[in-house]
Amino acid sequence: MTRLSATNFVVLAAVLWGLVGVVIRDVLDAGVGALEVAFWRCLFAGGLFCLHAYSTRSLRLHAPADLGALAAFALLVNAAHYVTFNVAVLHGGVGLVNLFLATLPALIALGAALSGNPPRPATLALVGMSVLGLVLAAGGGVEGVAVSALSVGVGLAAALTLAAYTLWSKSLLTRYSPAALNAFVMPLSALALLPFVGFHVGFGSKSPEIWGWLVVLAVFPTYLAHLLYQTGLKHLSPTRAALLASLEVPVALLAAAFVGERFSGWGVVGVALILGVPVLAAFGDRGGAALPRPPAHPRRRERRGRPPEPAAARPGGHRPVQLLTNLYNPDNPAARAVAIDPEEV
Repeated sequence: MTRLSATNFVVLAAVLWGLVGVVIRDVLDAGVGALEVAFWRCLFAGGLFCLHAYSTRSLRLHAPADLGALAAFALLVNAAHYVTFNVAVLHGGVGLVNLFLATLPALIALGAALSGNPPRPATLALVGMSVLGLVLAAGGGVEGVAVSALSVGVGLAAALTLAAYTLWSKSLLTRYSPAALNAFVMPLSALALLPFVGFHVGFGSKSPEIWGWLVVLAVFPTYLAHLLYQTGLKHLSPTRAALLASLEVPVALLAAAFVGERFSGWGVVGVALILGVPVLAAFGDRGGAALPRPPAHPRRRERRGRPPEPAAARPGGHRPVQLLTNLYNPDNPAARAVAIDPEEV
């Protein structure tokens, strides 16, 4: 895959994610609870990912220790992001939560700096551009949103969990395909949410329209978007992927304008700056140079006649509790496998 192809995948995922807020708002307005929307989204998309992974013969656990890491990722990152995003849409509005998501490039750049791989000056300029756009958009005011301690808190939590999703996915994708990773994560997320789901609208009480929107949420901004984003993320640095994914924000704000959430004054300038970030980031990938393929799994190395790597040098040889620390330890082989390449960022 070329860098240009990976860029296109992330951009398409961002467009799909940008439309999810207005759909979720309609489902929430129909009386379906925020937790229940997250549950059905994970359950339906998990079924699609299981079929996909099974058909490609990638539905397998590479190491028993991975199950704990995948469960933690499902609960603390994936399910948490869906819930906080839904609650932020319910109590603040689509525009407000997406303003917080505009901080994603800055959060990822901070994670890169903590890992000992500071981004290039050009990337830092794009991060600064996104933060300036956020400040102007927030300062210009948004019609139709409600700013409160709850909406701000869950909006910030949605941004933080999305940043953690990008960084942790980058680590897990070194040994799992996007379909296989989500075939474990999505059902585990649904299972974690099930005890807390109130099912405010019963199965028989849901109209065909509500079920239709829940299916749409599962297929397009969940199954397809996650598949595209993680496929591109495998071949891009987290910072570059976050800059490209920031296209989600202006797409979401444009969609929110049709439901009464509009920016005025400096807010329009801020949205334009945020929109310019993924455009400039994608312009830097126009060359389309071929990217190095990720290292083969040890079993594949054996089938090709090459000896497997030592267990200590494989990302899969680490315990689940080390997954996050691996991201910030440049001396660890697993960290080097997902380290941010200065030439990429």
